[in-house]
Amino acid sequence: MSHSASEDMGEAAVRVRGLRRRFGDFWAVDGVDLGVAAGEILGLLGPNGAGKSTVIRMICGLLLPTAGEISVAGIDPVHNPLAVKARIGYMTQHFSLYADLTVAENLSFYGAMYGLRGRALSAALGRWSSALGLGDYMQRPIGEMPPGCRRRAAFACAVIAEPPVLLLDEPTSGVDLETSDLLWRLCARQAARGAAVLVTTHSMAEAERCERVCILAAGRIVGVGTPRGLADGLRGYMLGVEAEPLGTSVEALKAWPGARAVAVVGRMIRVEVTGALSDAEPQARRAVEQAGGRVTAVRAVEPTLDDVFVHLVTADLGGAGVSPADHFAAGTAAPPLPGTAAPPQAQGRPDPSTCSGSPRARSRGEQGRGARR
Repeated sequence: MSHSASEDMGEAAVRVRGLRRRFGDFWAVDGVDLGVAAGEILGLLGPNGAGKSTVIRMICGLLLPTAGEISVAGIDPVHNPLAVKARIGYMTQHFSLYADLTVAENLSFYGAMYGLRGRALSAALGRWSSALGLGDYMQRPIGEMPPGCRRRAAFACAVIAEPPVLLLDEPTSGVDLETSDLLWRLCARQAARGAAVLVTTHSMAEAERCERVCILAAGRIVGVGTPRGLADGLRGYMLGVEAEPLGTSVEALKAWPGARAVAVVGRMIRVEVTGALSDAEPQARRAVEQAGGRVTAVRAVEPTLDDVFVHLVTADLGGAGVSPADHFAAGTAAPPLPGTAAPPQAQGRPDPSTCSGSPRARSRGEQGRGARR
């Protein structure tokens, strides 16, 4: 499996090569390659602290990279950041509009910054206030609005001039399901009209709505592909186990040598196995029963993007007993999905003893994450 999201992209609207960013001794981004084509939604998936916001800020020209190349609509944001800002719509992870201005005043300000005037600005205000259900809020100070409405207004500010590139940093963070669905439908609409959309998320369900997904961990891309294509890489390796008590059963399966990774989804224990499923089913049942658990069902299950994520962040770090947090701290490369080639080793990786998971470097990691906000 390739760990670059930029191959076969031709003249991508957004292209990043070898992108790296260091805060002191902490590498927040460590060798990221990605490309986003016009009309595509690319999801950057990873937990908090993985480096997603840092990547977005460097593409916007708000943060200088330590190394690497960036092109946005053919322009280098390092050398010409103002030209890039005129071609992107950027929605920050945290609230960043003018709280004492009304929704209409915020939208008018952002529209004017993009060069909209007169009838063009009025038309854009009407179009986006209607699309986002903001009509009743237009004359209210944005700081007095509920979080969901503030996020809708922030999205409107990013898209008001319909720029060719949209950079959305966790746009649905802290919103209700209705607002989340609306924002994703509008993302899809803008992509259908030719915009390149790069969106960060830590939600597996949201990542399923992207055309391609890059999984980011410890500042590096550890997996890339379509959501279905990534999941298919684990086909034939996933067991679903229903057993009680749940805690005892999970620990027994983590200790079972045939398990590569174990995760709990609802009442089901999902197990990635190392061998044939025909052998794994009775072995998994035996492992739970020998630990005092009671198994009610063991069966093969279709892999999901959640399973891929667990695979990429747990394997080769002590197997099923290692948590995703341990993987992010250790700074080691994830193994390929079964049946794929091993990824090349990146150069200049930080020493595991100095990554944010170690006591001596945790404060540096927190400083790096704080700088990304």
